Amino acid sequence: LVKTQKAAGSSWVGLSVIHLGDRDVPNALVFIDKYTQIPRFLKPIADFIDGIPEICADERIDAYVKDQFGSQRNLKMAVLVDYFKHGF
Repeated sequence: LVKTQKAAGSSWVGLSVIHLGDRDVPNALVFIDKYTQIPRFLKPIADFIDGIPEICADERIDAYVKDQFGSQRNLKMAVLVDYFKHGF
């Protein structure tokens, strides 16, 4: 379990107990895989959103963002709206 927690690349959320063979989880690998998928597909989006101020430090990129989206906040909202609209 510790190896899987480290490989997930983020803090572990939830119990550190693996349920083996109960009716909701057919085996431990399904359980671990199910809960380690979330950070794998959300982390790139969160990293991009968090990095917008840094990339907008370049005046040309900031000008582009303001021209296309109006503000950095609007860009963040556009990314999140698009993801939550089409990501599921």
